[in-house]
Amino acid sequence: MNVSLPLILILPNALMTALNVWTAPRLRAFGQASSRKISLLIPARDEVHNLPRLLDSVRAHEGADLEILVLDDHSTDGTAGLAPNYPEARFIGGQPLPPGWTGKNWACHQLAAVARGDLLIFCDADMQLRGPAVQATAEAIERLGLEGLSALPLQLLASPLQTAVVPIVMQFQILAWLPLRWLRHLRAPSVALANGQWLALERDLYQRSGGHEAVREEAIEDLAIARRIQTVRGRFACVLAPELLAARMYRDDSGMRAGFGKNLYGIWGGREPTFWCAWVWLTGAMLAVPLLDLRAFGVILAMRMAVALSMGESVGRAFGLAGLHPWGVIEVARIALRSRADTR
Repeated sequence: MNVSLPLILILPNALMTALNVWTAPRLRAFGQASSRKISLLIPARDEVHNLPRLLDSVRAHEGADLEILVLDDHSTDGTAGLAPNYPEARFIGGQPLPPGWTGKNWACHQLAAVARGDLLIFCDADMQLRGPAVQATAEAIERLGLEGLSALPLQLLASPLQTAVVPIVMQFQILAWLPLRWLRHLRAPSVALANGQWLALERDLYQRSGGHEAVREEAIEDLAIARRIQTVRGRFACVLAPELLAARMYRDDSGMRAGFGKNLYGIWGGREPTFWCAWVWLTGAMLAVPLLDLRAFGVILAMRMAVALSMGESVGRAFGLAGLHPWGVIEVARIALRSRADTR
């Protein structure tokens, strides 16, 4: 069989994708009730549309002994007015933003300061629980001998453009590059991974790594925290969780472009060499070069389908995601260039 250069170039990523599909740890494997004190910490700024879905899902799937704290970060849309509908949650008014802090880091820092749990779970307001994710997180940490974990949820996508772009950034590039099952044993900053949408840390690890105060100026706070956890040799893992968690990151396409435009340069390392390596890999190895060999392009489409199925999509949706691959790569590449120009 004639093995072409395009096939050789994509082989490492194809093998890594297959490895993750078969071996990546999954949150659904856990879920027994835990007796420990857990705090679910939710920073909320203008989240009146998202927060009810999250709190309703927590109410439906979790026990009554869970501490739920919501920090209303100076919202102007009536977020604080939701408090009477959710007596099980404690709403806190945010303090003014100090110099040198980003808004989310300051909100999370305030939440951690008043939380009473020994396990802190930071959860974005646009998340939704599809099952007992809190209890599964606590049990996974205990059974795997961890001090913290982060989870990759099902992505709820509101438009064709989001369907083309979001899975590439939030799923495909991760599963094609990083061995999730063994990630907790690696210490190189280049393989640090965490997802701030669902980030669970033992209080001791949170304090030992410096918490959000140590990364107060970082726009990509989750990756910065993951790198600090590595420096203190924390036992931390990243798991797949589409069966128990879902996220609707953006309500419209303009919000998606703005969000990734602000963060993508940092997600790709925040430095010129790492950014350009990621950009060339995406546009070259994952699109331009394989188009010269249909067998290689077919392997990439199979990779996209495998990732989609592994992340909770139906077979039909997986076909659709694979078919949108060329458009998605082009859009991600354009947004990345804009992110570089705006961030540097």
